[in-house]
Amino acid sequence: MVKSKKYPGVYHKLLSNKDKSYYITYKHAGKKIWQKIGLHSEGVREAYCAKKRAEVTAKIRLGELPDLVRAKNQKRFDDIAEEFFEYKTYPSNTEKDYRARYKRYIQPYIGNMPIDKITPAECRDIHKNALKHLSVTTANRIVDFAGSIFLYAIETEQVNKNPCRKVKMPKIDNARERFLDKQ
Repeated sequence: MVKSKKYPGVYHKLLSNKDKSYYITYKHAGKKIWQKIGLHSEGVREAYCAKKRAEVTAKIRLGELPDLVRAKNQKRFDDIAEEFFEYKTYPSNTEKDYRARYKRYIQPYIGNMPIDKITPAECRDIHKNALKHLSVTTANRIVDFAGSIFLYAIETEQVNKNPCRKVKMPKIDNARERFLDKQ
């Protein structure tokens, strides 16, 4: 590997066919990651690699998972949720409600995460955020809905755990208050 003199974190490797293969390097979750960007014959240059590296490091700094880090076979929760909506049959008005709840309460927290990296802490955050806007029962249902998507992923062998099961949700006393007796 030959380090770029002009751009930090950009390297190239000379290939046997006299072409250059460009790489960038950065740290994510305490690991040094090498990412191949492309070949010189494909039009990739050091400046382009520096721009790609800047995009990736900015996404990491903002807490997002960059597309370059995600493995090719690693699915995001959004992908699984879309499969779930196609698989599950709801009456038309109910599906619209579930999709709206998914977009508002679940997607901002775990939508862009790889499905096998989601922990119970993220599911607790979903519940805590839903409690700010909704009743306790509805917040519990939203976490249950996220758990249903995980159960679908388990059935289709895309993941082997359901982190929503470890969320302690408050019990609700749904006893009816009666002001008049039956007489």
